[in-house]
Amino acid sequence: MFIYSAVVTAKPGQQQPAMAQIMQNREIVEGATGLPTTAWSAVTGQPLGTFAISVRVDTMADLIEGQAKVAANAEYAEQARTSGDLWMGPGVTALQRVIGASSDGPAGGVISMTTATIQGSYSDAISFGTEVMDHICSTTSSQGLLTLSEAPLIGQLTWIFSNESAEAASEVDGQLQADATYLAMYDRATDLFVPGAATRSTAVRLA
Repeated sequence: MFIYSAVVTAKPGQQQPAMAQIMQNREIVEGATGLPTTAWSAVTGQPLGTFAISVRVDTMADLIEGQAKVAANAEYAEQARTSGDLWMGPGVTALQRVIGASSDGPAGGVISMTTATIQGSYSDAISFGTEVMDHICSTTSSQGLLTLSEAPLIGQLTWIFSNESAEAASEVDGQLQADATYLAMYDRATDLFVPGAATRSTAVRLA
């Protein structure tokens, strides 16, 4: 399975209409393609007023077919034609291959994403990434995905954890900061990932 995403940032003062349009965009994409589609609003790690659409596909062929359906959709074309005043520029796309998941996978209202660039052994980094995901999902209320980047960058792992609410996400954060096993994993990560390359972001689900 893959996760395809497009990230856009609203111009100053356009956050509210931009949010309304991204939710409408989600409906159009899902209606045209039949693919599970989600709209997100960034909380941390992106410029203020940043939104995203994510789509889950089983194969690259499904993604290409879905894009063709969206491109031929008149409602989508009209929305794109009239949205120039809302956005700072074209959306930035990315593709991630899902290589690990908890029983349910992320579907909650708040997600956190941590991305790190692999150095050295891919197999060792992926094994470590799976261990981290399994530990967090088994000791907290979070659901998790582990992904490997396909585009635009390769060689990055991303942990995606979801919780049903901001309160639940805060509780999980507190648990992890007091979890000696989790904190010790940071020391092991230094040999597997490029130092200083890790980034973290948070988003809330709009629809």
